[in-house]
Amino acid sequence: MRVQAMATITPLCMLRCFVRKLVPHLSFSNPPLPLWIHTGIFFVLLLCVQFSLVGSVDSYAEPLKFGINTAEGGLVKPRYQAALERWLLDQGCKADVVAQLDGAQGDLVFDVRADRQGSALQDAPLLVPIELTSEDLDSVWVIRRTALGGGIESLIGERVALLSELSLIGYQRPLAQLAMLGVTKDQLTVLHSDQYQGVMTLLLHGDVFAAAIPRVFAQRWLESNGLAILYEPMSTKGESRVTKGDPGAMKGDPGATKETQALQVGIWATPSSFNRGGAVLANYETCVQALTGVRRSGRRDLKMRLFPEWVTGFTVDSLLSNNR
Repeated sequence: MRVQAMATITPLCMLRCFVRKLVPHLSFSNPPLPLWIHTGIFFVLLLCVQFSLVGSVDSYAEPLKFGINTAEGGLVKPRYQAALERWLLDQGCKADVVAQLDGAQGDLVFDVRADRQGSALQDAPLLVPIELTSEDLDSVWVIRRTALGGGIESLIGERVALLSELSLIGYQRPLAQLAMLGVTKDQLTVLHSDQYQGVMTLLLHGDVFAAAIPRVFAQRWLESNGLAILYEPMSTKGESRVTKGDPGAMKGDPGATKETQALQVGIWATPSSFNRGGAVLANYETCVQALTGVRRSGRRDLKMRLFPEWVTGFTVDSLLSNNR
């Protein structure tokens, strides 16, 4: 507030001093200038001060808080936060980027959410990951092709690789899949990694028997790494796949493993974000627009390291935009 007060006083003082020096010269000029010219000059100066004040308020507007849920595979380092903040600032968005493991909070929030009833969530995200569907994020259990030979029951007593326990996509949902097939967490030894690259490394180095990765990664990594799918959940085509196993020998029905949770991923706005005015609201709108243009340029793109590896950029949710 002190800085804003100084920004308000300084232009007024400058106007007062300028008028004091200018008016005597105008009054005693030969010939004297008409009164309407004096009045016009005064109002022009007044408008200049008003524009100066508006610019001062905008320049000191409080940054919005952008919370990012990093439990789904994001890497947390101060330089990654700083890189994203700098990029947003270059686009005109003033934001404090905050990495959060257990539920993201802020004016804008990147998060992964699920509705246990399987219906569409009430509050749809403003922005969603580009070229990505909820099915792309279904967990697929993969093993090395040389280990292929049993069904899902072959996981019992083995070590498996997952993301951290806070991850909905990389930990909670894969274990829920197995539970529906009759394999519980207590029958496994779970090793964790912060990213899916680490999960894959554990598998390829032989540290674990199987790993759960999103379908979008399974499609990319199977052939080049000599992997095979042990279990893939039901798709919209109504098909689930168990490789080299007898579904009748399992305690669960593979057809029943269709996810009961409707998954939504994206960037949400908190309700309070819409109730602000002036420079704060303008900054919020600028930030939303900036995030529609963010793209991952490669694995070493620092500004994107806070997001999961499957996020390459964001776009406006088409369903939400159609309902507006």
